[in-house]
Formats: sequence, C-alpha cells, structure tokens
Amino acid sequence: MPHVARRPDPQPLETDDRWVVVGGSVLWLVAFVVLLVFFRHDLRRHHTEWWLWSCWIGIALGLYGFRFVTRRQQAIARDRDHALAMQPGDEARASGQE
Repeated sequence: MPHVARRPDPQPLETDDRWVVVGGSVLWLVAFVVLLVFFRHDLRRHHTEWWLWSCWIGIALGLYGFRFVTRRQQAIARDRDHALAMQPGDEARASGQE
C-alpha cells in the first residue's frame, strides 16, 4: 500500500456548550418535579427517596457546569484576542499605541 500524505487536521468546532448544560439541568429539574408530584408516596413506601436527592445533585452539578463552561469560553476568547494582538507587524496595537 503506497504511503499517502496525511491531510492537515481540521480546526476544532466552536460551540456554545452552555445550552447543553442548561438542557441537562432542566431535565433534572423536570425529573425532580415528576417524582415529587406523582411518585412521592411510592418512593417513601419503597425507601427510595434518595432519587429526589439524585435530582438535586444533578441540578447542582449542572449549575457548576454552566459556570465552568462560561468561564472556559471567556478564557478561550481572551486567549484568542491576545494571540491576534500579538501577530507580527501589530506591535503598535499590542502596546496600546495606535
């Protein structure tokens, strides 16, 4: 088999992951409400009320994930802006002299 030159890797996709985290948190909230409204007595009877706590943990992790993803996106944007400011020939702009 002949050796074929490898194509360059594509640039990573930039997505807004906050919507995924919000969607997951909303699903945990819906699960909590459904369990609380429709299955509270069944959960109590079978000693499985910890399912409600699982939903709260899912919501809490979703809130943390939202904060994490937001801060990550801000850091990526800040690094990208810094890299653009440091391109060759742009020394005056990087030092604030325009």
